[in-house]
Amino acid sequence: MNDDDVEVELRRAIRAEAYRPPMILRPESLRARLAAETASRRSSTWRAALVAALVGAVAVVVAVSVSQLPRTPSVGQPSPTDGCEVSTVVRHGSWWKEIGGPNAFFNTEPDAFHAEPNNWLLITRFQPDASPGQDIQVWADRLGPGDHVPGSYNSAMDPTNIFHGSEPAPRLPGGWYLFEQRFPVPGCWRLSAAIDGRVVGTATVSVGARISARLPVGTYMTTTAIAGEPCFAFKNEHATYEDVGRVQAWSWDQGESGDCQSRTSDVIPLTGLIVPREDSGYDLVLSVPLMSGQDHEIRVALHRSGGSLAGVALSAENAPVFFTPIPAVDPTFEPRQ
Repeated sequence: MNDDDVEVELRRAIRAEAYRPPMILRPESLRARLAAETASRRSSTWRAALVAALVGAVAVVVAVSVSQLPRTPSVGQPSPTDGCEVSTVVRHGSWWKEIGGPNAFFNTEPDAFHAEPNNWLLITRFQPDASPGQDIQVWADRLGPGDHVPGSYNSAMDPTNIFHGSEPAPRLPGGWYLFEQRFPVPGCWRLSAAIDGRVVGTATVSVGARISARLPVGTYMTTTAIAGEPCFAFKNEHATYEDVGRVQAWSWDQGESGDCQSRTSDVIPLTGLIVPREDSGYDLVLSVPLMSGQDHEIRVALHRSGGSLAGVALSAENAPVFFTPIPAVDPTFEPRQ
Protein backbone atom coordinates (compact mmCIF):
# COMPACT_ATOMS: atom_id res chain seq x y z
CA MET A 1 0.00 0.00 0.00
CA ASN A 2 1.51 3.33 -1.05
CA ASP A 3 1.20 6.72 0.65
CA ASP A 4 -1.82 7.72 -1.43
CA ASP A 5 -3.65 4.51 -0.49
CA VAL A 6 -2.90 5.13 3.18
CA GLU A 7 -4.18 8.70 2.87
CA VAL A 8 -7.42 7.56 1.23
CA GLU A 9 -8.04 4.95 3.92
CA LEU A 10 -7.18 7.41 6.71
CA ARG A 11 -9.47 10.04 5.18
CA ARG A 12 -12.32 7.52 5.03
CA ALA A 13 -11.75 6.35 8.60
CA ILE A 14 -11.68 9.88 9.99
CA ARG A 15 -14.81 10.92 8.11
CA ALA A 16 -16.59 7.71 9.04
CA GLU A 17 -16.18 8.57 12.71
CA ALA A 18 -16.24 12.37 12.73
CA TYR A 19 -19.00 12.96 10.21
CA ARG A 20 -20.85 9.69 10.32
CA PRO A 21 -24.32 10.00 8.76
CA PRO A 22 -27.22 9.10 11.05
CA MET A 23 -27.82 5.95 8.98
CA ILE A 24 -25.20 3.29 8.22
CA LEU A 25 -25.37 0.61 5.56
CA ARG A 26 -23.00 -2.30 5.30
CA PRO A 27 -24.39 -3.91 2.12
CA GLU A 28 -23.17 -7.03 0.42
CA SER A 29 -21.90 -6.58 -3.06
CA LEU A 30 -24.84 -5.52 -5.21
CA ARG A 31 -23.64 -7.57 -8.13
CA ALA A 32 -23.40 -10.68 -5.96
CA ARG A 33 -26.88 -10.04 -4.58
CA LEU A 34 -28.39 -9.63 -8.04
CA ALA A 35 -26.62 -12.77 -9.28
CA ALA A 36 -27.98 -14.72 -6.32
CA GLU A 37 -31.46 -13.41 -7.05
CA THR A 38 -31.28 -14.62 -10.66
CA ALA A 39 -30.07 -18.07 -9.59
CA SER A 40 -32.53 -18.72 -6.80
CA ARG A 41 -35.42 -16.36 -7.72
CA ARG A 42 -36.10 -15.94 -4.05
CA SER A 43 -36.70 -12.70 -2.19
CA SER A 44 -33.90 -11.53 0.06
CA THR A 45 -34.22 -12.07 3.79
CA TRP A 46 -35.01 -9.20 6.14
CA ARG A 47 -32.08 -8.37 8.36
CA ALA A 48 -32.99 -6.63 11.61
CA ALA A 49 -29.44 -5.42 12.18
CA LEU A 50 -29.12 -3.51 8.88
CA VAL A 51 -29.59 0.23 8.87
CA ALA A 52 -29.54 2.09 5.58
CA ALA A 53 -26.83 4.62 4.77
CA LEU A 54 -29.07 6.35 2.40
CA VAL A 55 -31.09 9.44 2.74
CA GLY A 56 -33.01 10.71 -0.19
CA ALA A 57 -36.14 11.76 -1.74
CA VAL A 58 -36.98 8.58 -3.51
CA ALA A 59 -35.85 5.25 -4.40
CA VAL A 60 -31.87 3.48 -6.13
CA VAL A 61 -28.56 0.93 -7.61
CA VAL A 62 -25.95 -0.21 -10.10
CA ALA A 63 -27.57 0.49 -13.45
CA VAL A 64 -31.03 0.93 -11.92
CA SER A 65 -33.66 1.88 -14.49
CA VAL A 66 -33.98 5.39 -15.90
CA SER A 67 -37.55 6.64 -16.19
CA GLN A 68 -38.50 8.49 -19.35
CA LEU A 69 -41.44 9.62 -21.41
CA PRO A 70 -43.12 6.61 -23.06
CA ARG A 71 -42.82 5.95 -26.75
CA THR A 72 -45.89 6.72 -28.83
CA PRO A 73 -47.36 3.47 -30.24
CA SER A 74 -48.10 3.18 -33.93
CA VAL A 75 -51.60 4.09 -35.06
CA GLY A 76 -53.91 1.14 -34.52
CA GLN A 77 -51.31 -0.82 -32.54
CA PRO A 78 -52.62 -1.90 -29.12
CA SER A 79 -50.45 -1.00 -26.17
CA PRO A 80 -49.56 -3.73 -23.62
CA THR A 81 -50.87 -1.37 -20.94
CA ASP A 82 -54.31 -0.78 -22.52
CA GLY A 83 -57.09 -1.49 -20.05
CA CYS A 84 -54.76 -1.53 -17.05
CA GLU A 85 -56.70 -0.26 -14.04
CA VAL A 86 -53.89 1.15 -11.94
CA SER A 87 -53.98 1.86 -8.22
CA THR A 88 -55.06 5.22 -6.86
CA VAL A 89 -52.31 7.55 -5.63
CA VAL A 90 -52.57 8.86 -2.06
CA ARG A 91 -50.61 12.04 -1.39
CA HIS A 92 -49.15 12.80 2.05
CA GLY A 93 -47.95 16.36 2.50
CA SER A 94 -46.79 18.27 -0.55
CA TRP A 95 -44.64 15.63 -2.28
CA TRP A 96 -44.84 12.13 -0.80
CA LYS A 97 -47.01 9.75 -2.86
CA GLU A 98 -48.01 6.15 -2.16
CA ILE A 99 -50.05 3.40 -3.75
CA GLY A 100 -51.15 0.07 -2.30
CA GLY A 101 -52.61 -1.15 0.96
CA PRO A 102 -54.13 -2.26 3.20
CA ASN A 103 -50.95 -2.85 5.24
CA ALA A 104 -48.08 -2.16 2.83
CA PHE A 105 -47.60 0.92 0.67
CA PHE A 106 -45.24 1.69 -2.23
CA ASN A 107 -43.67 5.15 -2.67
CA THR A 108 -44.33 5.57 -6.39
CA GLU A 109 -46.90 6.61 -8.94
CA PRO A 110 -48.55 3.79 -10.91
CA ASP A 111 -47.19 4.95 -14.29
CA ALA A 112 -43.61 5.71 -13.16
CA PHE A 113 -42.01 2.51 -14.51
CA HIS A 114 -40.61 1.36 -17.84
CA ALA A 115 -39.48 -2.10 -18.84
CA GLU A 116 -35.77 -2.54 -18.13
CA PRO A 117 -33.37 -5.47 -17.68
CA ASN A 118 -32.10 -3.81 -14.51
CA ASN A 119 -33.76 -3.00 -11.20
CA TRP A 120 -35.84 -0.09 -10.00
CA LEU A 121 -35.57 0.97 -6.36
CA LEU A 122 -38.81 1.03 -4.44
CA ILE A 123 -39.42 2.37 -0.92
CA THR A 124 -42.04 0.18 0.75
CA ARG A 125 -43.75 1.03 4.05
CA PHE A 126 -45.16 -1.83 6.14
CA GLN A 127 -47.88 -0.78 8.59
CA PRO A 128 -47.78 -2.48 11.03
CA ASP A 129 -44.09 -3.26 10.76
CA ALA A 130 -42.69 -6.79 10.68
CA SER A 131 -41.49 -8.22 13.99
CA PRO A 132 -37.80 -8.99 14.53
CA GLY A 133 -36.92 -12.24 12.80
CA GLN A 134 -39.75 -12.09 10.28
CA ASP A 135 -39.00 -12.05 6.55
CA ILE A 136 -40.29 -9.25 4.34
CA GLN A 137 -40.63 -9.67 0.59
CA VAL A 138 -41.71 -7.75 -2.49
CA TRP A 139 -42.45 -9.21 -5.94
CA ALA A 140 -44.25 -8.35 -9.17
CA ASP A 141 -46.66 -10.42 -11.30
CA ARG A 142 -47.66 -9.47 -14.84
CA LEU A 143 -51.42 -9.71 -15.16
CA GLY A 144 -52.57 -11.99 -17.95
CA PRO A 145 -49.37 -13.79 -19.05
CA GLY A 146 -48.52 -14.57 -15.43
CA ASP A 147 -44.83 -13.59 -15.41
CA HIS A 148 -43.48 -13.61 -11.83
CA VAL A 149 -40.42 -11.52 -10.89
CA PRO A 150 -39.15 -11.63 -7.28
CA GLY A 151 -37.85 -8.38 -5.80
CA SER A 152 -34.82 -8.18 -3.55
CA TYR A 153 -34.31 -6.50 -0.20
CA ASN A 154 -31.80 -3.65 -0.19
CA SER A 155 -31.88 -2.02 3.25
CA ALA A 156 -33.93 -0.49 6.07
CA MET A 157 -34.64 3.23 5.94
CA ASP A 158 -35.09 5.97 8.52
CA PRO A 159 -37.92 8.24 7.29
CA THR A 160 -36.69 11.16 9.40
CA ASN A 161 -33.68 11.39 7.07
CA ILE A 162 -35.60 11.43 3.78
CA PHE A 163 -35.95 14.86 2.16
CA HIS A 164 -37.16 16.43 -1.06
CA GLY A 165 -35.08 19.58 -1.20
CA SER A 166 -35.32 20.90 2.35
CA GLU A 167 -38.73 19.36 3.02
CA PRO A 168 -38.72 16.11 5.03
CA ALA A 169 -40.85 13.06 4.32
CA PRO A 170 -44.15 12.94 6.24
CA ARG A 171 -44.22 11.19 9.60
CA LEU A 172 -46.09 8.05 8.63
CA PRO A 173 -46.13 4.98 10.91
CA GLY A 174 -44.68 1.56 10.21
CA GLY A 175 -41.39 0.14 8.97
CA TRP A 176 -39.74 1.68 5.91
CA TYR A 177 -37.56 -0.45 3.60
CA LEU A 178 -35.84 -0.18 0.25
CA PHE A 179 -36.37 -2.97 -2.30
CA GLU A 180 -35.11 -3.57 -5.82
CA GLN A 181 -37.71 -4.62 -8.37
CA ARG A 182 -37.36 -5.50 -12.05
CA PHE A 183 -40.00 -5.18 -14.77
CA PRO A 184 -38.54 -7.01 -17.81
CA VAL A 185 -41.41 -6.35 -20.23
CA PRO A 186 -44.19 -3.75 -20.61
CA GLY A 187 -47.66 -4.47 -19.33
CA CYS A 188 -49.98 -4.35 -16.36
CA TRP A 189 -48.17 -5.54 -13.23
CA ARG A 190 -49.30 -6.21 -9.68
CA LEU A 191 -46.83 -5.36 -6.92
CA SER A 192 -47.13 -7.44 -3.74
CA ALA A 193 -45.53 -6.98 -0.33
CA ALA A 194 -45.53 -9.80 2.20
CA ILE A 195 -44.40 -10.70 5.73
CA ASP A 196 -43.30 -14.33 6.12
CA GLY A 197 -44.95 -15.10 2.78
CA ARG A 198 -48.34 -13.61 3.73
CA VAL A 199 -49.38 -10.78 1.41
CA VAL A 200 -50.16 -7.61 3.34
CA GLY A 201 -50.37 -5.06 0.53
CA THR A 202 -50.75 -4.89 -3.26
CA ALA A 203 -50.81 -2.25 -5.99
CA THR A 204 -51.33 -2.34 -9.76
CA VAL A 205 -48.92 -0.38 -11.97
CA SER A 206 -48.63 0.24 -15.70
CA VAL A 207 -45.15 -0.49 -17.06
CA GLY A 208 -44.31 1.22 -20.34
CA ALA A 209 -41.91 0.25 -23.11
CA ARG A 210 -38.19 0.70 -22.62
CA ILE A 211 -36.73 3.93 -23.99
CA SER A 212 -33.39 5.66 -24.14
CA ALA A 213 -31.93 6.89 -20.87
CA ARG A 214 -32.39 10.54 -20.00
CA LEU A 215 -31.09 12.49 -17.02
CA PRO A 216 -32.95 15.39 -15.39
CA VAL A 217 -31.32 18.77 -15.99
CA GLY A 218 -30.30 20.84 -12.97
CA THR A 219 -28.02 20.93 -9.95
CA TYR A 220 -28.17 17.90 -7.65
CA MET A 221 -26.66 17.41 -4.19
CA THR A 222 -26.21 14.22 -2.18
CA THR A 223 -28.66 14.23 0.73
CA THR A 224 -26.07 12.79 3.12
CA ALA A 225 -22.43 11.80 2.82
CA ILE A 226 -21.61 8.20 2.04
CA ALA A 227 -19.66 6.77 4.98
CA GLY A 228 -16.00 7.67 4.46
CA GLU A 229 -16.71 10.02 1.55
CA PRO A 230 -17.52 13.76 1.33
CA CYS A 231 -20.79 15.36 0.32
CA PHE A 232 -20.85 16.36 -3.33
CA ALA A 233 -23.01 18.05 -5.95
CA PHE A 234 -22.94 18.42 -9.71
CA LYS A 235 -24.68 20.50 -12.36
CA ASN A 236 -26.18 18.53 -15.24
CA GLU A 237 -26.99 20.56 -18.36
CA HIS A 238 -27.98 17.80 -20.79
CA ALA A 239 -30.66 15.08 -20.76
CA THR A 240 -28.56 12.66 -22.84
CA TYR A 241 -24.87 12.15 -23.59
CA GLU A 242 -23.54 10.39 -26.70
CA ASP A 243 -19.97 10.57 -25.41
CA VAL A 244 -18.26 11.43 -22.14
CA GLY A 245 -19.42 14.87 -20.95
CA ARG A 246 -17.79 17.28 -18.51
CA VAL A 247 -19.87 18.75 -15.66
CA GLN A 248 -19.31 21.26 -12.87
CA ALA A 249 -19.03 19.57 -9.48
CA TRP A 250 -18.20 20.39 -5.86
CA SER A 251 -17.41 18.53 -2.62
CA TRP A 252 -17.37 19.36 1.09
CA ASP A 253 -17.34 17.58 4.45
CA GLN A 254 -20.76 16.99 5.99
CA GLY A 255 -21.75 19.45 8.73
CA GLU A 256 -23.30 19.26 12.16
CA SER A 257 -26.83 19.09 10.68
CA GLY A 258 -26.15 15.43 9.86
CA ASP A 259 -26.80 15.98 6.16
CA CYS A 260 -25.20 17.74 3.21
CA GLN A 261 -27.04 21.02 3.73
CA SER A 262 -24.28 22.06 6.12
CA ARG A 263 -20.51 21.71 6.01
CA THR A 264 -17.40 21.69 8.21
CA SER A 265 -14.97 22.42 5.38
CA ASP A 266 -14.58 24.64 2.35
CA VAL A 267 -16.55 23.86 -0.80
CA ILE A 268 -14.01 22.46 -3.27
CA PRO A 269 -14.58 22.70 -7.05
CA LEU A 270 -14.11 19.33 -8.74
CA THR A 271 -13.66 17.84 -12.18
CA GLY A 272 -16.82 15.87 -13.00
CA LEU A 273 -17.58 13.52 -15.90
CA ILE A 274 -20.80 11.89 -17.12
CA VAL A 275 -19.84 8.57 -18.71
CA PRO A 276 -22.39 6.63 -20.85
CA ARG A 277 -22.71 2.92 -20.02
CA GLU A 278 -23.45 0.02 -22.35
CA ASP A 279 -26.86 -0.50 -20.69
CA SER A 280 -27.94 3.04 -21.74
CA GLY A 281 -27.35 4.43 -18.25
CA TYR A 282 -24.73 6.88 -17.02
CA ASP A 283 -21.96 6.99 -14.42
CA LEU A 284 -20.93 10.15 -12.58
CA VAL A 285 -17.16 10.22 -12.03
CA LEU A 286 -15.59 12.79 -9.69
CA SER A 287 -11.92 13.40 -8.91
CA VAL A 288 -11.45 14.63 -5.32
CA PRO A 289 -8.01 16.19 -4.68
CA LEU A 290 -6.02 14.80 -1.75
CA MET A 291 -3.42 16.62 0.34
CA SER A 292 -0.71 14.59 -1.40
CA GLY A 293 -1.61 16.20 -4.70
CA GLN A 294 -3.17 13.00 -6.02
CA ASP A 295 -6.87 12.52 -6.80
CA HIS A 296 -9.36 10.13 -5.20
CA GLU A 297 -12.08 8.91 -7.59
CA ILE A 298 -15.76 8.74 -6.66
CA ARG A 299 -17.88 6.81 -9.17
CA VAL A 300 -21.68 6.65 -8.95
CA ALA A 301 -24.01 4.74 -11.29
CA LEU A 302 -26.90 7.17 -11.83
CA HIS A 303 -30.55 6.57 -12.51
CA ARG A 304 -33.59 8.76 -12.61
CA SER A 305 -35.90 8.51 -9.60
CA GLY A 306 -39.11 10.45 -10.05
CA GLY A 307 -38.08 14.01 -10.79
CA SER A 308 -34.74 13.59 -9.07
CA LEU A 309 -31.71 11.30 -9.17
CA ALA A 310 -30.42 8.35 -7.24
CA GLY A 311 -27.65 5.84 -7.73
CA VAL A 312 -25.10 3.53 -6.20
CA ALA A 313 -21.53 4.42 -5.25
CA LEU A 314 -19.39 1.93 -7.15
CA SER A 315 -16.33 3.38 -5.40
CA ALA A 316 -17.79 2.85 -1.90
CA GLU A 317 -18.94 -0.78 -1.70
CA ASN A 318 -22.07 -0.10 -3.78
CA ALA A 319 -23.61 2.11 -1.11
CA PRO A 320 -26.93 3.63 -2.28
CA VAL A 321 -26.84 7.38 -2.97
CA PHE A 322 -29.76 9.81 -3.13
CA PHE A 323 -29.68 13.29 -4.63
CA THR A 324 -31.92 16.26 -4.08
CA PRO A 325 -32.37 19.16 -6.53
CA ILE A 326 -31.00 22.50 -5.33
CA PRO A 327 -30.92 25.99 -6.90
CA ALA A 328 -27.21 26.46 -6.11
CA VAL A 329 -24.38 24.92 -4.10
CA ASP A 330 -24.34 26.86 -0.85
CA PRO A 331 -24.16 24.59 2.24
CA THR A 332 -24.15 26.42 5.55
CA PHE A 333 -20.79 26.41 7.35
CA GLU A 334 -21.19 24.81 10.80
CA PRO A 335 -17.86 24.21 12.54
CA ARG A 336 -17.69 21.31 14.97
CA GLN A 337 -18.23 22.24 18.60
